Amino acid sequence: MSRGVWASLAALVLALGALNAILARAVDTCTGGSADSLIGGALTAILNLLGFLMLVRGTKPWLLALLVALPTLAALSYTAFALEFWHSYVTRGISACEAKTGEPDWALSGEEPQLIFYWVAAAAIYWIGLAYAAWRSFKTKDLDLDLAEPN
Repeated sequence: MSRGVWASLAALVLALGALNAILARAVDTCTGGSADSLIGGALTAILNLLGFLMLVRGTKPWLLALLVALPTLAALSYTAFALEFWHSYVTRGISACEAKTGEPDWALSGEEPQLIFYWVAAAAIYWIGLAYAAWRSFKTKDLDLDLAEPN
């Protein structure tokens, strides 16, 4: 497959990861004191990893910027959530539901360390993958706007 096809598939996978991250934090209301939707951080981490692995051949810098623009906005959001969740759990012992809803008085579910790991992993994979993809992109020194494959 050509680089353009891989780049398009990568963009789709990264967009699905971003959508999953948004839905995982917005859909569930902690009914019954369970923040089960936050397990979606694991799927977001996997989709981020797959998306950036598809970009391993490198792509043009302008195309990379276009492909990751919207997923990066979502990544900013879930990175902030992951760091706040981790910090609040470590310093104040908040529950997953309190991190998700912002409402106090939720009991700990016991899943908090696992959920924090998923969200921190999703964020770390995204930013490391983006840095590597950008490095590969600029390393190729192929900065023209031609979409055709090189001969």
